[in-house]
Amino acid sequence: MTLQCHCGVTVEICDVTGSASAQSRSFLVKMMGKPAKLLTMIRLGSQIRLTRREVERFVKITDIEPVGIRTIDEFEDYIARCKAHYWGVSSETRFLHWLIDRECTRCRRAT
Repeated sequence: MTLQCHCGVTVEICDVTGSASAQSRSFLVKMMGKPAKLLTMIRLGSQIRLTRREVERFVKITDIEPVGIRTIDEFEDYIARCKAHYWGVSSETRFLHWLIDRECTRCRRAT
């Protein structure tokens, strides 16, 4: 869903499910102040914003809070830092990297 204000600024509201009706529902729920059930990432040009739920999921998986992420490059740097922090070849490490990649893919699909 793309929104445009009267001053000409365009904001893209993206939903990882790809459904236009789900995007509209997510946007309306967020605007009404009720918690959204869908994972969404907001993008304005090259700037991004992770939602509270996305931040909570990354903190739950990595125990490293994604702070100050405003661009896709900063998001990719955060993912690389998380994987570097939890390095190794054990099955647990591979599973953790898979979880990180899965959440990263969900966010990237939105942009």
